[in-house]
Amino acid sequence: MYVLLMSIIVFTLCYISNFSFSLFYNTKILSQKISKTKLKNMGLKLLSFVIGLTCLSIASYLMPNILESLNLNIEIEITNKVIAGLFGTTSIFYATQALGKLKDIILKNTKNTNNINSQNKIERSE
Repeated sequence: MYVLLMSIIVFTLCYISNFSFSLFYNTKILSQKISKTKLKNMGLKLLSFVIGLTCLSIASYLMPNILESLNLNIEIEITNKVIAGLFGTTSIFYATQALGKLKDIILKNTKNTNNINSQNKIERSE
């Protein structure tokens, strides 16, 4: 259960960081308005991912035990690595998106700073 809990925490952190960077990028750089519906949908998406992945992890963990109790000799090995992998793939996806948004924010802010500095130099020289 420790691996499941840590996997949920890592996934949630990656998802929230992606959400936070996207929120800043969309509102401050693209000048879009914040929609309550969009915020609600993002929260529901996070909740559904956590619940869905948790249920899938628990089912994957219990399946070999159920099959064994029914005397069915099916070779299925579900380990902590498999459970971590279920969350890991989606965590990596959201972490990659978050890093991309962070890069876009930094590059956009760098361009804006350079433009402001250039305009200040032009104004001073006139």
